[in-house]
Amino acid sequence: MKTQSASANGDQSNLNTGREWSDAELMELGDLLMYEISIKEIARLLERDHGDVQDKVVEVGRACREGSSVARVSEPKRLTAGM
Repeated sequence: MKTQSASANGDQSNLNTGREWSDAELMELGDLLMYEISIKEIARLLERDHGDVQDKVVEVGRACREGSSVARVSEPKRLTAGM
């Protein structure tokens, strides 16, 4: 059992820097963000580099915004009676 995080003891060799994010990690990231946990704390909990977590949050945020824009654009216009 670990008693210190990699960043706390200065050893960053245990961090998952640049590694693919698993579905479980993405779900946990989302949960932690919903509870308004800081990026710094999320990085510590997921044993990820702060920059990697920040980049993933930006990536997911952009995907969500783009996804909602696409949904609005692709919805058919509703016609009103009498036109």
